[in-house]
Amino acid sequence: MRRPLLAATAAVLLIPAAPAQARGVTARVIGEPATTKRSVVVPVAAGSIEKLVVPRSGLRGRYGRIAASSLRLGDTVTATVRSVRGGRARATRVKVVRRGAAPAFATLERRRQGALATVRQAIDALPAAGRSASEGGEPAQQRARIVAARYDLNIIVASLDEQAAAFGRLLPGVREAPRVAARVTEARDATRTASTQLQDAVTQLDEALLAVGGDSPEPLPVDVLGTVSQVLDTAVQVLDGLGLPGVVGGNPR
Repeated sequence: MRRPLLAATAAVLLIPAAPAQARGVTARVIGEPATTKRSVVVPVAAGSIEKLVVPRSGLRGRYGRIAASSLRLGDTVTATVRSVRGGRARATRVKVVRRGAAPAFATLERRRQGALATVRQAIDALPAAGRSASEGGEPAQQRARIVAARYDLNIIVASLDEQAAAFGRLLPGVREAPRVAARVTEARDATRTASTQLQDAVTQLDEALLAVGGDSPEPLPVDVLGTVSQVLDTAVQVLDGLGLPGVVGGNPR
């Protein structure tokens, strides 16, 4: 009489667990995605979900596959997820259904790299520390490169202001998720600080050139060269900082 009972018990034990039920979610992109060989991790705000993990081939836009770097802060995405662990949800596909107003992360990085290259070119045109003004590049070249650096710094300042505004627009929707709200606020404030520092650099470059005449063929005075050199060095530090993980585009960690 025991055998049927044991058989029934074994049958119960062999029944596989039901798979987790898939559910659809709508989320907002709140930071720059991280990419590996196989997957993309997108920081989002969607209830208990803080990150969507999707295969690289599963990131979609209106007309098909898109690169992770083409995402924008504030994009609205939809996804089908099966499980959430520690705020991370795995999805087979993530689709952008509405675009945010901020520049794409790839655009921000391209502008940062462009400004960094231009500022370094301006630094290279200046005489090395302890040398006379005549030992640097031609005065006209020095002025031209300083003006070019100023122009590109203005572009990145405008981009950072757009990004900070995008963070501000996200905040009302994440107030009920204190940890996410804190990260978004921190990223917004860091973006504003970087923008202010670079705007100060632009202002100081303007003042330095105006003090000696922007179109003058004469070599820049030593004190002006010293000021310009310090300003450009600071700009490089700020731009380099924007390229650190978790900072460029205000990517909340």
